[in-house]
Amino acid sequence: MDTELYTSSFEIFLVLIITLFYFIIASVEDLKKKEVYNYINYSYVFIIFFLGFFLSIFSKDILIFSKVVSGIIIGFFLGSLLFSMGLWGGGDAKFMMGFGGSFALLSRSLHSFILDKFWFQSLKISLS
Repeated sequence: MDTELYTSSFEIFLVLIITLFYFIIASVEDLKKKEVYNYINYSYVFIIFFLGFFLSIFSKDILIFSKVVSGIIIGFFLGSLLFSMGLWGGGDAKFMMGFGGSFALLSRSLHSFILDKFWFQSLKISLS
């Protein structure tokens, strides 16, 4: 198995739990007060940023960190676009930065999951 594409299920679980936690907090704050505070959004971005940084160091692959930073930047521009069009509020647009970074980590995990579980399994079946 290609270890470059493989990621542990603990990493997937950690990113999903962090994302779910912040989605719940942001949703409750949005429903109660009709705004999502900056400390919620920015703490989510910083946690995902540093998680990507540490995963990149531990796996000795700078591509992980570059994908997280790219996801945060794309999330910023997508959130800014939706905010400027009047479709989202400012808190939602800022939250998209953290979600973009977490999506970059999850897409890496989902990519390896799909390749490992489905592609290689179907290849084994077709060769048999």
